[in-house]
Amino acid sequence: MPVVVKKRLLDLIQDDHQNYYELVSFFLDGNIANIEKEKKSINLLKKELEQVCLDDVDFPDQIGDIKHWYLEENKKTGNAYQDYISRRQLSGQREYFKNIGQAFEFLIKVSPIKKVDGSWLYSIVNYWNDPAFHDLILIYLEELGLGSAKSNHVCIYDDLLRVLGLDDFELFLDDEYYHHAAIQLALGYAPPDFIPEIVGFNFGYEKLPLHLLITNGFVA
Repeated sequence: MPVVVKKRLLDLIQDDHQNYYELVSFFLDGNIANIEKEKKSINLLKKELEQVCLDDVDFPDQIGDIKHWYLEENKKTGNAYQDYISRRQLSGQREYFKNIGQAFEFLIKVSPIKKVDGSWLYSIVNYWNDPAFHDLILIYLEELGLGSAKSNHVCIYDDLLRVLGLDDFELFLDDEYYHHAAIQLALGYAPPDFIPEIVGFNFGYEKLPLHLLITNGFVA
């Protein structure tokens, strides 16, 4: 390996990475060993978890209550969507994007997250021989498109940005827009100690969101 490349890798590994963009670049660098990424993920996740406030978290205390809670939350989202549709049918204003410029801005600002979609489940494939993780692995494979680039979620978003001529604008984003992307990648390289956090993140991320129903209905 050339000396210049070795120095760059050493700098990346030893760097404190004070911003999220650098962390995202670190995790996505294929030349850096996974063990180094695991160390970085532990440090980042510990810092992030220290800032989490659970006082206002609406989540069941008992495992047996989770399914009912989940179904009720989806029902609330469905009702909120129907309310939104009713307002729009009564000549209500768009509530998400007032014009196409705002929609394009949104697509650019969420692109760092969309470009690492599913990454939080990366480490779960290490437990392929444990049936308890098969559903999570299937979710991860679906994120990857089940072997088809046309169905790969990241490729789909990249294609969307390219078609709209928005594929270079993410380079001008403030660092805050790389925050969640860094967390997702950190979860993807986290050791087994963080499996509960990975499962919890997946549970929350995959829960039916109102904005998905609205934007898929083209009535944003």
